[in-house]
Amino acid sequence: TQGIVTSLSRMPTFRRRFHDLIRTLYLESKEKTGMASSKHDLNEGADPESSSRTKEVDAIV
Repeated sequence: TQGIVTSLSRMPTFRRRFHDLIRTLYLESKEKTGMASSKHDLNEGADPESSSRTKEVDAIV
C-alpha cells in the first residue's frame, strides 16, 4: 500500500508542474510572436483577461 500512496501523492505535483511549464512556454511564445499587447499582460492576475488566458492554456493541456 505504501507504493500506491506514494505514486498517488506524486501525480498532482507532476501535473501542476507540467501545467506551469506549458503555461510558461505558451505565454513566452505569445509574447515573442507579438500577440501580447505588453509585458504587463503576461503578469498573472494583472488584468481581467488572465483568467481567459488560463482557460486557453487549460484547453491546450
